[in-house]
Amino acid sequence: MLSWRVGASATSAAEIFEDGCGAAERTNNLAVLAILNALYGGVRALNQALALEEVRYPTEAVPFADCTGDVALRAGVRGVRVYGP
Repeated sequence: MLSWRVGASATSAAEIFEDGCGAAERTNNLAVLAILNALYGGVRALNQALALEEVRYPTEAVPFADCTGDVALRAGVRGVRVYGP
């Protein structure tokens, strides 16, 4: 997800996000789904000026993080939702 900081297009960021989510879903890796969603909101907000996406995607990440039982992940996802990337 660092690519957007070094000039990647919105299209390539979306492709990376979709590919990552697809792989995480196939392997039932909820932690990766949480992290991808938490960070992608910031990419959309800062790369495409879609400010509401900075809240939407991290909010969608919360249930994934909660299902993992990982306290650090649960706190981190919530922090992104409040602060941004």
